[in-house]
Amino acid sequence: RFCAFMILLDIFFEFFYVDAALKHELANHQAAKLDQDVSLPAMIFASFFMLDIVLRVYAWRLAFFFGKHWKTNAFDSVVVVAIFIAEIVRLTRGRVFFPEWVAFVRTLRILRVVRVIMKWHRLLSLRTMFSSMLNCVEPMLWAFVFISLLLSLFSNL
Repeated sequence: RFCAFMILLDIFFEFFYVDAALKHELANHQAAKLDQDVSLPAMIFASFFMLDIVLRVYAWRLAFFFGKHWKTNAFDSVVVVAIFIAEIVRLTRGRVFFPEWVAFVRTLRILRVVRVIMKWHRLLSLRTMFSSMLNCVEPMLWAFVFISLLLSLFSNL
């Protein structure tokens, strides 16, 4: 439960960071100073999640890689290691190499929140709503295809 809380706290911190970065960028192009201000909390979160991965590998041994939840473990490991490396590079060099790649990996962290929502039993109504939204994607895609076909058919007349 503590890890779930930390994942949610990390996402709230990330939203705060992105909001503040956009405000600074739009206001006076000083996002570099903001990177320095949030580098310590970001490194604390990255270190915590890295420690979580290391402890899970130590506790589960081969079951971490070949067990029932190996896909989630692999996804978590890739995201956490990539963010940890990006934070170390940002702390040592003052900037991030390949910022687009780091932004993509940061976006993937949101999927960890989805996993927390789907497993947390106290959030049953949120889980039901989220599940319903995900189950609507395929029918909406087919409706979009059908409407596009109808529009293309009747636009030629």
